[in-house]
Amino acid sequence: MSEQTHATRPRVAFALSGGGAHGAAQVGMLRALLEADIVPDVLVGCSVGALNAVYVAADPTPARAQDLARLWHSLERKHVFGSRRHKTLLNALARRDHVYENTALISTIQRMCPVIDLADLRVETHVVTTDLDAARPHWWTYGPARPILQATTALPGVFAPVLMPGLGGPSRHIDGGIAVPVPTAYAAAMDVDVVYVLDVAQGTAPAPAHLNAFDVLLRSFSISRFANLPQHGSLARPGQKIVQLPPPVTAGRDMRDFSNTAAYIEDAYAASSEFLAARASVTTIAVQHNGWLRRAIRPGLRSA
Repeated sequence: MSEQTHATRPRVAFALSGGGAHGAAQVGMLRALLEADIVPDVLVGCSVGALNAVYVAADPTPARAQDLARLWHSLERKHVFGSRRHKTLLNALARRDHVYENTALISTIQRMCPVIDLADLRVETHVVTTDLDAARPHWWTYGPARPILQATTALPGVFAPVLMPGLGGPSRHIDGGIAVPVPTAYAAAMDVDVVYVLDVAQGTAPAPAHLNAFDVLLRSFSISRFANLPQHGSLARPGQKIVQLPPPVTAGRDMRDFSNTAAYIEDAYAASSEFLAARASVTTIAVQHNGWLRRAIRPGLRSA
């Protein structure tokens, strides 16, 4: 891309929500965007969306998105929640601040995070965590990348809070989706012309007849996060566009279930590619129409 083209094209941000295993759909969305030559100047993510954002920020190309798809295809529930069920039971009985050990999650983060510091990424990337002690969101653009990602994916009560440095001293941080489930507003507040929203978190599956304590926790967490979330389009500043890609169909599918990864990726890729192609066609027609109007009006202006 030439310097002139880069200077004149709109500044673009991608906003990636949380959503557990549903985050696989973001991989298809990212591939569709990058294949359409829509390249981010800024990436903003929370929870699993932050993992996907960091992976792509190292090299925002279709090839990188395909590598991310291969990584996702290899993931199973045990790669996030582990497989030592007796340890889970012991944590619950001992009244610890978490149910699952984060060893498996940390290993997965190491596979998905190619840098030591967020500032080392090729594309500017912002990750949100929730400061448990200060009771507010905390945004990171630099700092230890893997601990930050560990914190933003630390579901409350599920994984242990992560101790992070701060001006007032260390504090405990948990899932960024608690405070900011979909980071559209943060992306829109930046110096960008277009925000593409990759939201895979909204929509709650029908409740089964029997719920254990963990099911109740996750379901309540999902309901509370999205109860008063504003419409994405209403967050746009004057002259700014917010474009939400088609959300995946996740009804009845558990956010801990990785068996639907292939379908999420392919369905999201197909839907997003079709959506972006339709938008491009409408834009082309509008440009041609405006050009025709200018040609039609100019003779009248010259003769006036």
